Amino acid sequence: MSQKIRLWEVTQQDTLSEITSDEIDLEQRLEEWLANDISLLDPDLLVIGRQVRTAYDGEIDLLCSLIVAESMDARTERIVRYLSELNVPINVATVQHFTAGSGREILAKIFLVEPEEAEARARPTSKKQKRPNMEQIKEIAYANGVGELYDGLRAGVSGILNVAPFGQTSLGFYIKTEKGLSTMFVVELGESDQDRGLAFRLNGIRLRNAFGLTPGQLDSILPKDREQTFEWKGATPEERDNLYLCHLHGIEEVGQFVSALRK
Repeated sequence: MSQKIRLWEVTQQDTLSEITSDEIDLEQRLEEWLANDISLLDPDLLVIGRQVRTAYDGEIDLLCSLIVAESMDARTERIVRYLSELNVPINVATVQHFTAGSGREILAKIFLVEPEEAEARARPTSKKQKRPNMEQIKEIAYANGVGELYDGLRAGVSGILNVAPFGQTSLGFYIKTEKGLSTMFVVELGESDQDRGLAFRLNGIRLRNAFGLTPGQLDSILPKDREQTFEWKGATPEERDNLYLCHLHGIEEVGQFVSALRK
């Protein structure tokens, strides 16, 4: 919804008379006023520069963390609100000019997002958690009762697959290709315990292509305890039909799986 400011003047007869806004060119005058005193908009703003040339051969009148305009279209409003909801420190101040019956000039402003709300959204609420190191991942595996299976899998694919923490309780197994890194499977320690075994999500298409396996060979080496899943970020349509959530329940199953990859 486009923002509009309305003002009324109290007359000598104690009645209200609306003051309509003027359609005048405020740009140059407003730039001068704000350059002299940016606190007219917000006492916490700082003018970083004036007539700053951009990389796209344009100019920014005053460089600070706020968009100032006489009016705003619906598309701009949607974009700013969307970015604000993503905690981007952005806001729009609509400034309008009025001329009272006495000839006095009046300047009024209104923010698209309340400044306190915009500041609160942009303020970080918590520090980003660091990914655990390999030793910490191993400790999680043993704490969940699948340490032996985890060690067996790690040792079995050593030298043929690279490993790296993918999250707080996940470990990715991947290869390097000409196009970049290609993840074969991801161990999910958060879904693993003595009863459920060692859980991992596997991309069947990638594993087949990397190790030259036929669909039948892939089927024979996967654990019996498996189900199709669709949780794999960035999977292609073909890969989505070949994603599995698997559970290894014993060291023998681990051995069978890694032996097939080493052939």
